[in-house]
Amino acid sequence: MNLPVVRDFMTRNVITVRDDQNIYEALKILLKHKLSGAPVVNSDSELVGMLSEKDCLKMFVRGAFENDHQVGKNVSEYMQKTLLTCGPQDGVFKIADMFFQNSFRRLPVLDEKGKMVGLITRRDVLLSSIEIWKDTPAGLQWSDSKYLSDDIKLMLKERGADRSDVRVDSTVHLHK
Repeated sequence: MNLPVVRDFMTRNVITVRDDQNIYEALKILLKHKLSGAPVVNSDSELVGMLSEKDCLKMFVRGAFENDHQVGKNVSEYMQKTLLTCGPQDGVFKIADMFFQNSFRRLPVLDEKGKMVGLITRRDVLLSSIEIWKDTPAGLQWSDSKYLSDDIKLMLKERGADRSDVRVDSTVHLHK
C-alpha cells in the first residue's frame, strides 16, 4: 500500500520573503507571483515565520484606520511566528487533516535537520487526490480502497459499515 506523501506533491523552488524586508516590498512579491502567502526566512535562510495575504490586509487596514502608512515597517512585524510544519515523508491524508483543523493554506516542509526543503499547499493536496482517484472506477466501496489496510477493512466489515459511515483523514473514523 503506497500512500501519497508530501515529497511527491510539494513545491521545491519556494519563493520566500525576508524578515527584515520592507512589508510593502514583500507584498509586491506576493502580488507579482500570485501567491496567497510565503515563508519568511532570516539572513541565514532559516525559516522564522509565514506571511499571508491576511497579514498584509492587516497592514493595509491598520494603516488606513490610523492614517499611518505602514510601508516603512518590516515583515517581522506582521508575519505569523507560530508555525506548524511537516516533513517530506508525511502522508497527504495527515496534511489534509491539518488543513481541516487550521485556517492556513500552506505548510513549510522541513527535513530531519530542520531545513526548509519545500512547501505544500491545499492545492497540492487536491492534486494528489487526482492521483489517488484517477484509476478508481466509480461505484467502488471502501472495501475496495488500496489506501486502507486489511485490518481496517476487516474491522469495518465486522461492524457492517458502508461507505457513508466512514471518513478517512489521517485516521479512519467510523460514524455508526
